[in-house]
Amino acid sequence: MPLVRLFILTRFKGGITMKILQEGNPNGWEIEQECTGKGNGNGGCKARLLVSGNDIFVTTHTDFAGDTDYYYTFKCPCCGVWTDIPEKDIPISVRSIAMDKYRNRDARTMQIYLDSIEKRNNL
Repeated sequence: MPLVRLFILTRFKGGITMKILQEGNPNGWEIEQECTGKGNGNGGCKARLLVSGNDIFVTTHTDFAGDTDYYYTFKCPCCGVWTDIPEKDIPISVRSIAMDKYRNRDARTMQIYLDSIEKRNNL
């Protein structure tokens, strides 16, 4: 269950101070999910997990016509099975970050490869 921060603003000379009435979630968005393997062949271990935005990554499926569907997925830390989370359950900000990571995957992979070559050459 997401925590909500409530704020009271008070004015003072030179600006506004804010009082925190209730601490929120420092890690951002989180959702409780069960490891089911949904969308990835099932077979999950049924562990109850608190999945954060950092745990979500994009998986895809391309059909014979070349149309690609995108899914938001997490990997269970208990059994390693991937489970899809319905897009409607994930805020747009979290989906956007996951999609950016997906789009930049080739650049990251190439950079890791180039770094390994440079390291090997410097030995």
